[in-house]
Amino acid sequence: MPSVAAAVRPLAIVALLLAAVLGTAWVSMARQDRQDLLAAKERLPWHTEDPRPRFLTDREGWMRTSDEHIVETAFDLSNSPALPQLPLRIAEWVGRDAPVANEESLPTLGADQFLFRQYWRADNAVLYLTVIGGTKGQSFHAPTVCYVAANWTVEDRPPVYIPVEGGNVAARTIVARLDSGEQFVDMHWYLWTDVRREWRLGATLMRLTIPVTTTEEAAVSVGKQFAQNFFTRVLS
Repeated sequence: MPSVAAAVRPLAIVALLLAAVLGTAWVSMARQDRQDLLAAKERLPWHTEDPRPRFLTDREGWMRTSDEHIVETAFDLSNSPALPQLPLRIAEWVGRDAPVANEESLPTLGADQFLFRQYWRADNAVLYLTVIGGTKGQSFHAPTVCYVAANWTVEDRPPVYIPVEGGNVAARTIVARLDSGEQFVDMHWYLWTDVRREWRLGATLMRLTIPVTTTEEAAVSVGKQFAQNFFTRVLS
């Protein structure tokens, strides 16, 4: 029997190695398929020469989740000079650049692009949009870090799913509170132009901060309605 076991053991090791190789190859092929889809370009339906921007999106920046998708967007949201040029009027929303309370700390963020705006709607719905583009991991810490540092109480909420043609875009969601009663719903997601998701290749963080004036649910609804304007469809 020992001789049989000795003979079987190498075969088992070879089988495990083969399975590992095949698994690695499958993951590599799947990511390549996504990269090909990400790089593919289609013409806009109104026949301009501009291709639709495509991104890989996820609600987490430092780990992959089941909510990772390839999406088409209405604007160029890449880490480029186009990022701070997002329109001040987005559908029924009107925006303006907002003052940054701790502007002196912005250099420590290490971001290439930074935008902070307030948008409002005719029905008095209001929110804040923060957009960060960069190639360094330090630029993309979760908003929770900022709130806790400023003595806010933070509670995690389930992801919010933004309905888009072809699927949903997920946003990580938290609620932040002060003892004074001030309260915000904070939603954010990440965008990459490469499926490897390496910061050095460039990434974008989009964050919505919505004051809670009635209920959390109402604030989340406002955020979803605004976020829908950034996406045209989910591709995978």
